[in-house]
Amino acid sequence: MITDGGGEEINKRRLDILMIVLDRRAINVKELSKKFNVTRRTIQEDLKIISNFTKKYWDFNLATTDGLVNCGENNNLSKFRIYNQLDFNNYTLNKDERILVEYLILSTSNNFITYTDISEIMYVSRSTIVEDQYQLGGLLKSYDVDLDAKAGYGIRISGNELSIRSIYTIIVTEYIYLICMYFNSNYFKSNLSKADIDDNLKAIDNIIGDIEYNNSIIFDDNSFAKLRYLLEFIIVREKMGFSLYDIKGYESSNKLGFQIYDNLVKLFNLDYSSSEKVFISHFVDYLGFKNINLNDNVQLSVQFLTRKLIGKLSESLELPLYLDYKLFESLSMHLDRISNKPIYKINDYNIDLNNYFHDNSYVDKVYDAVKSTVFILEDYFKRNISDSEITFIVIYVCASIERIKYQKAKELSILVICNYGIGTSELIKLQLEEMFSFKEIEVTSSHQLDRLDIKQIDLILSTTILNNEQINYLKVSPVLTTDDYEHISNEILKKISFTNIKPHKHTNIYKVSDEKKNKSKGIDNYLTYDFINIVEDVYDWKESIKIAAKPLVSKGFIDEKYIQRMIGNIQKNGPYVVINKGFALPHADKTGVVKKTSFSFLKLRKPVIYNAGEMDPVKYICVLAVNENEDHTKALFELVNLFQVDSFNNELNEANTVDEIEKIIFKYAKINHN
Repeated sequence: MITDGGGEEINKRRLDILMIVLDRRAINVKELSKKFNVTRRTIQEDLKIISNFTKKYWDFNLATTDGLVNCGENNNLSKFRIYNQLDFNNYTLNKDERILVEYLILSTSNNFITYTDISEIMYVSRSTIVEDQYQLGGLLKSYDVDLDAKAGYGIRISGNELSIRSIYTIIVTEYIYLICMYFNSNYFKSNLSKADIDDNLKAIDNIIGDIEYNNSIIFDDNSFAKLRYLLEFIIVREKMGFSLYDIKGYESSNKLGFQIYDNLVKLFNLDYSSSEKVFISHFVDYLGFKNINLNDNVQLSVQFLTRKLIGKLSESLELPLYLDYKLFESLSMHLDRISNKPIYKINDYNIDLNNYFHDNSYVDKVYDAVKSTVFILEDYFKRNISDSEITFIVIYVCASIERIKYQKAKELSILVICNYGIGTSELIKLQLEEMFSFKEIEVTSSHQLDRLDIKQIDLILSTTILNNEQINYLKVSPVLTTDDYEHISNEILKKISFTNIKPHKHTNIYKVSDEKKNKSKGIDNYLTYDFINIVEDVYDWKESIKIAAKPLVSKGFIDEKYIQRMIGNIQKNGPYVVINKGFALPHADKTGVVKKTSFSFLKLRKPVIYNAGEMDPVKYICVLAVNENEDHTKALFELVNLFQVDSFNNELNEANTVDEIEKIIFKYAKINHN
């Protein structure tokens, strides 16, 4: 299909109208008419075409009632979902847009390309492309870039690499929808191979995600996309043989940009260039992001929700996910972002979970577990959790399992039995060292087995069938395969199953970083003698909160308003604060009425009902009050984990005095610190 006209396709004005409606949720036709300097009838025609477009791809229409256009409250469209649906078939380019797309084609093509080829890529006529050459040449010349033409071959661009990059940075900053269209085109994907493009973008997303996490920042959606497509362009140009060297006039020392470039070089095996590093750093200087901190930005209620979800998943998967602080931290921030509305970015990518993890033997099981527990989120958020959101939670959980496996492997001694010779034995050992982090790997042959003391060996792998029925081993191939990797991983997971955890072994599998430890107090620093109480019984759950909070009120850390907010929080959101059987952690979200971050603990000799179903009755109540300027997350994480330990619960149940409870908390908290 070749078209130069408007017709029923989306164009720049219609795209802008759609973006305005999505942003404003509702807008008057008269206002749109005035803004775009066209008649209301023209706007009405535009709205029909836009509505047909949204109906075709996302099954919803724009509604116009009494001159007011609205897109409804329940659609989950985002700017980049729309951009990624656009192509040169359903979008009519104006002349300025055509010039920029022609530049994109030329800047990512290594050889000459004909007018006919360009016209077919863009779904316009050859004569249109020819007519554009004067304006295209003028644009390139203004940046000191040449447009070379060769009879019978076509055209190409040449010149200073920084100048070529400068044009692209303008497009990625102001016309990113054109880049989305072009990067999704058959030409671009076939020119570099679709698999490479998809893998590149996935890897780039991971790089940016790691930078965000490691630096406690979040790029806004626009900045994330700009950076994503700039890095892909740099990779394409590098692979074509065009790198930046000795650039002048660019200065930047943005550490985020430096980290991004270093990761890019390692992951894509690029030649190091200090000029490239400065170029990326300079670009990052102008991106928008916000600094985040788990304590400062995540609502307490969401942290509790996260703990509850992780607890359920730990039980379902029979793995101690609740010990992974990194999972708690990252998943809390993720759930906080979707607490008011879905993260639209999730829906912009089709994620194949099996491509995210080397060992995907447990991915389906994790997916089923998450799907069966998201009712916890749905009850709290008062909306359905989409498949895309489930998928992202699965990724967080699978990453946690990988960390747990890595930590457990460091404790294990492995014996490899191989009769294929030294070369094969060393190859297997090398593969195991690359795949895992085993404490020790020994290699021997089957005829030497009787001479070895295998009691200290945690896992035996053998490339041959052993006749000794007394030895438990795992049969593997002489050259380890993906199946072997999965089987070994499963053996590691069996050794850390939830049901096999010893009561005294409850230290964090992924501990809080040293930096966070220095900034955060443990729970034993908060729950000292003056903040612990024991009473016989209470009238109801409300009274239990009031009595539990008394030490904090008497110390001046909170006032009566905070107590009422805690009670109101449960009345509004339900008894989600009951996070373990018999244990409640009432709180209200961070507020100015809290003078000091603090905890206070109450034991009831006669438990009280919180209407929490199977979690009732509640015997222990710990009030949490958080001040904006003080971190509480380490103490909260420790306290919740202590209630996962049977021996802690047993000793707490037997305690009859405040002094005994204080000593029990101190003892188990110190074990956790170590």
